[in-house]
Amino acid sequence: MKSITKLLIVSALITLSAGVNAQNFGLKAGLNFSNSYQKFKNTILSDDYKMNTGFMIGPVAEFEIIKYLSVETGLLLSVKGYSSNSNISINEPEISSGDYNLSLYYLTIPVTAKANFSLGGLKAFVAFGPYFSYAVSGMEKVDATLLGNTTTTESNEIWKTDDNPGYKRTDFGISFGPGIQINQIVVSATYDYGLANVWEGNSDLLKANRNICLSVGYMF
Repeated sequence: MKSITKLLIVSALITLSAGVNAQNFGLKAGLNFSNSYQKFKNTILSDDYKMNTGFMIGPVAEFEIIKYLSVETGLLLSVKGYSSNSNISINEPEISSGDYNLSLYYLTIPVTAKANFSLGGLKAFVAFGPYFSYAVSGMEKVDATLLGNTTTTESNEIWKTDDNPGYKRTDFGISFGPGIQINQIVVSATYDYGLANVWEGNSDLLKANRNICLSVGYMF
């Protein structure tokens, strides 16, 4: 967590320097509800996967292009991943089960165009644009139960190496969603649609991030 804290401080300083020339500078935080779309050849593997709850936090800067159009960027720490489980039963009694959880910690740079609309005393907007991410950390956790006995295994050795398949550090995709701004408070809902295959090692296997983010920001 110390390295993540340092990265957040660096992120804030970088965006602060960009925000000097911005019309608006602020901080944003929210909840992520993420999942993974996975397919092997023509078979979808992720139909029964479950969402992970994570978080997103970081500084943002907004630049006005014309009166009703602006561009927002930032440097955000965003946690994505997914969960899955399986079990084996014989004549009803469960003899084994396994719960798998993956968390990926990304530094993300969004570049979203915002179409802004005045609605009485507030501002509404719709945002759309690409994001680019680099994973600074990751962890997988497996809870395995056999005949009532449970063991827990955690590992951060999930990345692609020269000798083994694994996750890539880089990711990119499209973000879009609506929001409203009341004075300095901004509330938004964003869907991140991952376009990159974040798995490397088998050309027939596709793993792509999917994420819903509900956030609140304060613009200075």
